[in-house]
Amino acid sequence: MTEQRNIDPALQDFAMRLGGELGVNGRIHDGDFIFWFVHDISPADAREGAVRAYHLGGRHDAEFLGDVLQQHKMQKDGLSILDFASGYGRVSRHIARVVPHAQVHACDIHEDAVRFLESIGIPSFISHVDPDKFTAPQTYDVIFVLSLFTHLPRRTWGRWLKVLADCLNPGGLLVFSAHGPHIWRHWNRCPLDADGYVFHGGSEQKDLSSSDYGNTLTMPEYVINVIRANRLHLESYRSAGIGDHDVYVIRAVDDTLRLPSPEQLAHQHRLHVVAMQHYHSKIRPLVRDYRIRIKRTVKHLYRAARNRN
Repeated sequence: MTEQRNIDPALQDFAMRLGGELGVNGRIHDGDFIFWFVHDISPADAREGAVRAYHLGGRHDAEFLGDVLQQHKMQKDGLSILDFASGYGRVSRHIARVVPHAQVHACDIHEDAVRFLESIGIPSFISHVDPDKFTAPQTYDVIFVLSLFTHLPRRTWGRWLKVLADCLNPGGLLVFSAHGPHIWRHWNRCPLDADGYVFHGGSEQKDLSSSDYGNTLTMPEYVINVIRANRLHLESYRSAGIGDHDVYVIRAVDDTLRLPSPEQLAHQHRLHVVAMQHYHSKIRPLVRDYRIRIKRTVKHLYRAARNRN
C-alpha cells in the first residue's frame, strides 16, 4: 500500500464549492489516485486547475454516458446504472445529475473507495481481482466501465467482459472503453500480438499487482473477436469515443434479438414451405378469380356510365 497523501484544505474547500455549483458532493478522497495524477502534472501555482479538471472531467464522462443512453433508447424512470471500477466517484457522483431518476450504484476493488462512495450517498459494493469470484447484489439496466479494460491482462480481459454482461437485465447495455488505435499512436505504435493485443505491467495504481493491473491496448479486431467468442451482441463501436478511448456498447440479448437455433430455423422453414404450398394451391387461384371479377365489374360500370351519357 502506498503512503497516504492529504489534499490541501484550501483545495478541498474549492472542490466542495465547485461540486456545489455542479449539484454534487464535491469532496475528493485523499487516496483518489486519479486526482493525484492530475494534481502532480499541474503547475504548483495552479493546483485549483487539477480540481476543476477532476470534476469537469467527471461531468463530461457522465454526460457522454447520458448521450449513449439516449441514442440507444435507454430512458425510463428508475433506470438502474452500475458504475463499475468507479474509483472514488469521479464519474459516479455526476451520473445521477445527468440521468434523471436513475438509481446509480458503484463498485470498486478498494474498500476505502467503497466506504467513501457510501459517505457521499452512492450505494456501493466491493469488487474482486478474480472475475470468477465477483458477485453483484442485483442485475442492472446499464453497466458503465470507464478505463478498466484498458488495464486488464489477457487472462481476465474476456472473463470480465462475460461476467459483467451476465449482470445485465434483458435488453440492458454494457458500455465500456478500451485503448485502441488512437492510443497506439502515443505508444509509438509498439509491436502487437497477432490478434491485436498487448499488455504492459505497472500503472498509476501502485497498490495493485502489476500482473493483475497494467496498461492494455486492444485493437478493434481483438475486442470484436472476444465479444463473438462469448456470444454477446455488439450494438455500437465508437473510435475515440471518450478522449482517445474507443467505446463499445454491448446489448444484453433478449427475445427480440436472440437468434433462433438451427432446429428452430429448420422448423420455421418447414412452416414456410407448407404455407407457400397452401397459398399456391388454394389462395392464389381465389385471388386471381377475385381480381378477374373486379376487373369485369369495373368494365361493366364504366360501360353503363358511358351509355347513360
